[in-house]
Amino acid sequence: RMSQTCATKEPFVLRVIGDSMLPDFEDGSIVVIDPEQAVQHGDYVVAQVDDQHQLGKLSVSGNVWQLATTSEEMQIPVVISRKNILGRVIKCTDPRRKSQMEFG
Repeated sequence: RMSQTCATKEPFVLRVIGDSMLPDFEDGSIVVIDPEQAVQHGDYVVAQVDDQHQLGKLSVSGNVWQLATTSEEMQIPVVISRKNILGRVIKCTDPRRKSQMEFG
């Protein structure tokens, strides 16, 4: 849950828990999310789903917005609405490898 004292338009970080986003995001990776960035089909985003933050790849087809995992074993997309998207992933850091990826 996000603190109500955080500014809603400020970038924030979350830790990836689990392996549903392998191979793109490993368990323990840190992602930086920017709520001000515009989102489009194919972007990695974080959305509020059932009172939890969920990382996924955004799929937009007409008026249907879905959040999908990248794991081949977990290919069950979740239908979301635009208002549930908290922001776009702009950076991912794997503290074990000391490497990072930038997302344009």
